[in-house]
Amino acid sequence: MKRWKTIAGSAALLSVFTAACGSAGTPSGGAKQPPVAEAVPKPASEPVELVFFHAGGDWNQEGYFMKEYGDLIRAKFPHVTPKFIPTTSGSLDKLVASGQQLDIIVSSVGTAFTTVFPAGLQTDLDPYVKKYKFDVGRFEPTSIDMMRQMGEGKLYGLPLYTSPAPIYYNKDIFDLFGVGYPTDTMTWDQLYETAKKLTRREGGQSYYGLAISPSHYLLRHQSTLQLVDPVTLKVTLNTDQTKAAMENLLRFYQLPGYEPNATKLSVSGQRQLFQKDHTAAMWLPFSTMHTAEELEGMNWDVAAAPTWKDKPGVGAQVYPYHLYLASNGKYKDQSFEVIQYLLSDEFQLAKSKKALFVSLLKSEAIRSAFGQDAPMYKGKHIQAMMPGKPAAPSAQSKYFSASTSRLATTVVQDVVLKGKDLNTALREAEEAIVKQIEADKNK
Repeated sequence: MKRWKTIAGSAALLSVFTAACGSAGTPSGGAKQPPVAEAVPKPASEPVELVFFHAGGDWNQEGYFMKEYGDLIRAKFPHVTPKFIPTTSGSLDKLVASGQQLDIIVSSVGTAFTTVFPAGLQTDLDPYVKKYKFDVGRFEPTSIDMMRQMGEGKLYGLPLYTSPAPIYYNKDIFDLFGVGYPTDTMTWDQLYETAKKLTRREGGQSYYGLAISPSHYLLRHQSTLQLVDPVTLKVTLNTDQTKAAMENLLRFYQLPGYEPNATKLSVSGQRQLFQKDHTAAMWLPFSTMHTAEELEGMNWDVAAAPTWKDKPGVGAQVYPYHLYLASNGKYKDQSFEVIQYLLSDEFQLAKSKKALFVSLLKSEAIRSAFGQDAPMYKGKHIQAMMPGKPAAPSAQSKYFSASTSRLATTVVQDVVLKGKDLNTALREAEEAIVKQIEADKNK
């Protein structure tokens, strides 16, 4: 009997204890405790030197990198010494061969397959995203989709910024000929009719309605061109879709009075007509955000890029400049920590206010702040610099870039300068890309 009382007493005590404590992780009231957030690891903070390289050469100006990036990185991370290697030091593959340290690389979607990827410098960022709980959902989604296409599912780069796609226009030329300025709602056909009125000769001077970068027009095409299947490598340049895209481009160069030549049809030649010669009424670079110095002395403004009448509201594809973690880098965790800072709301907002670049973060606060602290945009139609709904990304691969390059140079010159039939030129371009792919397979 004494033994039974002892057992009963112990059971009662256990019951009281269980009621007080509840089950594991559950308070006595029965409500579950919220899970404890796993701590985000912190990279080592010993002194390191991180080497940056911009494949497009956009940071080559004296002191630019340190002023806009390096000094801010150093202030945020005192243990990090940023160093910049200009593109004049050589191509990426040559720098790798020479043993040059590289840590963070910037490359546009248009140059990645001729710079980062051939040098084998890409690193899958997904493990770092997971490790440091980095929120990829903060970005405009097609910019991430584009990189995963480029990486065959892997996330090799994160978008630092995008190039806007406005029409730059010279008000003085419009005023000279009494033509209304471009608007944000223009279709390609309406843009063509406007360009037709402005392509003419006056006072011994030739004027051109529209200058356009042909390669970037194709890279950012609103119809999402599918020129080479990235998996099967089937080439489809000679299609109705590509033909329609090329016909739209070519008609601007074939306007009476345009007087084209090989130099004038190049990207640099088209840019010169607007920026230096001041003889192009409109300029659609699709890849450039001009500085105040580049537009000095011009009465300019901007309007949104034209749209296709069957795709109202659909803008150009995004054109990201991605941050890559160099595969041969010595300090990958510290480098990713810096990348996170460059992609933070804090950093992106400051650059948006200065109109240094157009952010690909979805934050409306960052988008609406663009140009607030940039004197060159005072009184300008600044909304045209902000991308609207972007088109879905084209199927990205190194052969897509090669295809757009061939279309923008060989096909354009064959048709405009040599009078070749467009169907013939497209068929020959397709055959050339097929041969390139076969040659690469046999290497």
